[in-house]
Order: sequence, then structure tokens, then C-alpha cells
Amino acid sequence: MREVEMSERGAVEPPVFLYLVVGGASGLTRLGVASDPGKRLRELQVGSPLPLRLAGTWPYPERLDAEAVVEELERRFADRRVRGRWYRLGLVDVRSALANPATRAAPANAAAARAAAAAEAAAAQARLHRRRGQSSRARTEKELDYQLRRRRQRRAKQKRVARLIARDWTQTAAAAAAAVTTRTLRNWKHDPHFRRELERQRQLAAQEDTAALPARRRARRTARPGREPKREPGAHTIAAAAEASPPAEQPDPAEADAFAEIEARRLDSNQAGRGELTPAELNTRTREQEEQRRDRPPPARVGPIIRW
Repeated sequence: MREVEMSERGAVEPPVFLYLVVGGASGLTRLGVASDPGKRLRELQVGSPLPLRLAGTWPYPERLDAEAVVEELERRFADRRVRGRWYRLGLVDVRSALANPATRAAPANAAAARAAAAAEAAAAQARLHRRRGQSSRARTEKELDYQLRRRRQRRAKQKRVARLIARDWTQTAAAAAAAVTTRTLRNWKHDPHFRRELERQRQLAAQEDTAALPARRRARRTARPGREPKREPGAHTIAAAAEASPPAEQPDPAEADAFAEIEARRLDSNQAGRGELTPAELNTRTREQEEQRRDRPPPARVGPIIRW
């Protein structure tokens, strides 16, 4: 049995006991862990109809060690379990089980398992920090994916706003085009990524203006008075063809009236279908249109149209 270890302050820590309680002449015994076995016996006696007595106690320096030994005993005496932590065994069986090497090694095995679990948890936490930084509060893969998707959307909006502002858009118009608020734009001014993107877009805009400068100069020289604009190769052929093309054909007044009458009937039919016109009003409008068509003079015949 290990001796009770000294604490950091130099005082001896109170041990924790593995106790064995026997329930009268029933042959039932209970295994458990308590810092005060006598107090625990009185608590168990309150709810027990049988007289209980404390058959034995074994001290351990830490509670985890005592619980590891109890778990090993419960695994060993699983076939003798009656209910809960009550077993049908005697003091001799418990003493022989405590002397077994596997039972003696139970505290060390439990400590090694706890250390392995802690190391695995620390490794998982380190992987999480490497992926998202020390300040990340994400704890699940779903939250990580959501944060990555939101970051990509924010980067795309920042790039669009920077491009618009670099091309002399106002902040209000750029915010409306990117579906963000002006307050968000004010917050982005302190974001290093947005500031770098804005500077890059301004440099691109300056390069585009520099590349477009010669074309503007040529346009200004061409627009001077007394100078004929220079035509591209083949342009005179296109201009001559445009000048030789016949004038556009004028619409026929009779056809225009017929189309207007058809459109009026269609509108009246739609209004009647929506219930805005009664059948009587629809018939009245139809008769008026027929009378106007009969009173309209026939179109003048000017001869056949010759097409070149």
C-alpha cells in the first residue's frame, strides 16, 4: 500500500478510504469510497432495514486511486453483484482481490489513461488553434465551416467596395451596391485587409487611366475644327452603303388605325375579365368602335410601292 503523500504546503492530506460494509446476516456487502467511513455508515443505515457494520477500510492518498481500485473490484466480482454496489461476497474475498497484482496496478493504469486522454485533448485543442488562431471560439467542424464561409463572403464584399471607391464612387453608393451599410464601411476602414485591397484597387485604377490617356488625346485631336476624322480601313465602304440605302418605309395610316382598334379591344377584354367592365359596357364600347370604323374615310390609293 502506498504511503500518504505530502501536499505542496507541507501538511499531510487526509486519506480517502475504500470501505466494506456488511449487511447483517444477509451476506450482502457494499464496496465504496468515502473520506469518513463512519459517517458514510450512518448515512447508509438510515435507509437500510438491516443492521449494518463496517467490516474493513483501506486508505489511499487520492480519491481517484481509491475509485480505480473499486472499479477493478467491481469488474472482478461482476458475477456476484446483486444490486448497485451491493455484492454477495465476504471479507476474505475482498482481501484476496486487493492483494492481486492487477488490483494493485489499477491506480497507475487509471492515471496513465487520464494522462493519455489529457494529451489527446491538448493535441486536438492545438490543432484547432493552428487552424483558426488562439482567439478562435469555434469548437465544432460545423462552426468552423460557417466561419470560413462568412469570411469569404466578407472578403468578396470588401473587394467590390474597394473597387468601386477607387473608381470615384461615393461611400453610400458603394455600400448599396455591395448590400452593406455605411456603418459597416466605417468599420472596414480599420481592417488591414480592406485597406490593402483599397490601395491595390487605386493602383489598378491609376494604371487604367494611364493606359486610356493616349486614346483620349487622339479623340481630342480628331475633334479639332477643320480636321476630318480619320476613318478605319473599310469605313468609306460602310458609309457609302449607308448613304445609298433607301429611306425607311413610312407606316400605312390604315394599318396603324387597325392596330389601334385591335389594341383597344384587347384592353376592353382584359378589363371585362378582371370585372372592371360589365357586359353591357363592353357591348357599348364595341358598338362605338364599329361606328367609328364605318365613319372613317377609305385610305387614298397612291399606286403601287416600288422597292429598289
